[in-house]
Amino acid sequence: MNVILTAAGKYERFRRFSYEIPKYLLPVKNRTMLHYVLKGFSGLKVTFVGNKRDIRFTGAIESILDEMCIEWEIKWIDDTSGQAETLIKATEGLEGPFIVHNIDTILIDRYWNLMGADCVVDIFESSNREYSYVVEEKGYVKEIREKQVISSDASSGCYLFKNRSFKDYFDKDTRYISELINKMIKNKSEVLVTKKRRTSETIVMGTPEEYLVNMNSERLAPL
Repeated sequence: MNVILTAAGKYERFRRFSYEIPKYLLPVKNRTMLHYVLKGFSGLKVTFVGNKRDIRFTGAIESILDEMCIEWEIKWIDDTSGQAETLIKATEGLEGPFIVHNIDTILIDRYWNLMGADCVVDIFESSNREYSYVVEEKGYVKEIREKQVISSDASSGCYLFKNRSFKDYFDKDTRYISELINKMIKNKSEVLVTKKRRTSETIVMGTPEEYLVNMNSERLAPL
């Protein structure tokens, strides 16, 4: 199974805090954020999808990918309207199955299995209003919402897809991956959740505040 690692954002919140390099290259513990995100996908081929504005960091990215991945490639894309368009561009030419994940959430002790579904949403325990949340019934996703705490099942931002069928539900007004998944559910696609993980197994660094709290977390073993 291929891993699509989306790193094409503008990182505006980090830039406002005067960080001048992409957040995935910021130090975490004894390495970088990218090292630790990649650790969660050991043994899988990785496609790193970056924003063309960051192409000058290619050397640093290649060095980390060489160290952490058995097989990898880099794809550079222009700015997009949001997660959904990034997903569409990132998976062009791929048949699936594949894992899609963001660049700022470190996943600990996961195993990856589509379980015969069209899509699987990785979830963990949380009540943070900044995350997306899932309503599930007997393992089946009924709904997923952005930044609304409708359950204790938060999405880590990691999704498994059987193929690119989600592209049929994308239009110019679609911003979030969750919107694509909700449309898949309405059209009878089978969408499941993973086993719910503890908060300690999911380290989110999506904001400068989260980064500063977690950059030296005891939950992270030195690499």
